[in-house]
Amino acid sequence: MALTRGQIEDAAMEILRNYGLADLSMRRLARDLGVQPGALYWHVKNKQELLVVLAGRILAGVGEGAVEGATAGESAGAEAESHGDPVEDAGWGAVRRLAGEIRAALLEVRDGADVVSLAQAMAPDTLPAVGPCARGWNRAGSARGTPVGARAR
Repeated sequence: MALTRGQIEDAAMEILRNYGLADLSMRRLARDLGVQPGALYWHVKNKQELLVVLAGRILAGVGEGAVEGATAGESAGAEAESHGDPVEDAGWGAVRRLAGEIRAALLEVRDGADVVSLAQAMAPDTLPAVGPCARGWNRAGSARGTPVGARAR
């Protein structure tokens, strides 16, 4: 049976869920799949690329319903102009929901936060849920005239 990228991703996610990021190595992954380590590199460039893919899987589905239920009251404090991003435009309520969804997704996978933060540092444009949350957080805070850092204290 030929090795596929999907099998590699599934096995890597299984190692991550059961043992954590420290045990996820290309050698361990190859051993679990019953192949030589070099066989993995036909499908993934390196471990960093694999981590970005795993981060995407961890956050899959996050943000799909983030603006559902946003009321006019939640967006009343936001600037009147549209920013082209439904999370940013919906105000604090949507930002809170999205942040909650991200947190829940990170907690479902062992070392999920570490994987996502590494992926965000390596490939910041590949994780669609993270950017709108950060921009929405900043915009909602600044729309009320209060620096976001001051609100967090």
